[in-house]
Amino acid sequence: MPNNPNIYNEEVSLMRRGWIDSYDSETDTLFIKLNNAPITSSNPAIPVKAHSHVMFYNNGLFMGTMPVSGTPIMAAQGSGGEYFVVGQIAENKPLLPELIAGQILLQSNNITKISLDSDYNVILGSDNDRLHINTQNHYISSNIDNEYNFTQASRHVKGVIKRDTVINVNFDQNSKLENDDYDSYYSIF
Repeated sequence: MPNNPNIYNEEVSLMRRGWIDSYDSETDTLFIKLNNAPITSSNPAIPVKAHSHVMFYNNGLFMGTMPVSGTPIMAAQGSGGEYFVVGQIAENKPLLPELIAGQILLQSNNITKISLDSDYNVILGSDNDRLHINTQNHYISSNIDNEYNFTQASRHVKGVIKRDTVINVNFDQNSKLENDDYDSYYSIF
C-alpha cells in the first residue's frame, strides 16, 4: 500500500455531516467542522463563504436566521475543494414544534411564532396571547390581555395602566406614543 496521507479523505462532491463551529459577521464567513475527519487531521475549522438559508431568491424574498454554533449541518464539497452548507439537520427532535399539514410555521421560541395555514388563518404570538386573522371570513380577533393604542391624537387602554414615574431622558418623549421600545420602563398603576 503506497504512503498516501489522503487515503481516508472522501471523494469530492460527497455530502458530509458536520456542525457550525463559529460565524464571523464582519467577513460573512461561516466556519464548520466535519464529523469523521481524516485520521491525519486535527479537524480544523473550514471557512465557508456561501452558506445556505431556508429561502433566498434574487428578487429579495428571504427567510433565514443567523447561524448558531453547534448547529448540525450537511456540507458538500464542490470542485476546487470548496465546501458549501446545503442544509441543517434536526438532531434534537424533542425540540421540534408539532407541525400540521398545510401549515407554515416560523418560530423563535414557544411563545413567539407566526403560523399560516391552508384554512386562511394567520396567527401571531402564542396560544395564550395571540392575534388571529382569517382572510376568508374577513375577521381579526385577539386574546391578548392588554391592548394599547397610542397616537398623537388619541389614547386607548384596555388592561393594566402604565405610567412613566421617572422620565427617562434617553428616549424622545414623542417616541413613547409611536413605538413599544419604552414599554418595559413603565410602572403599573
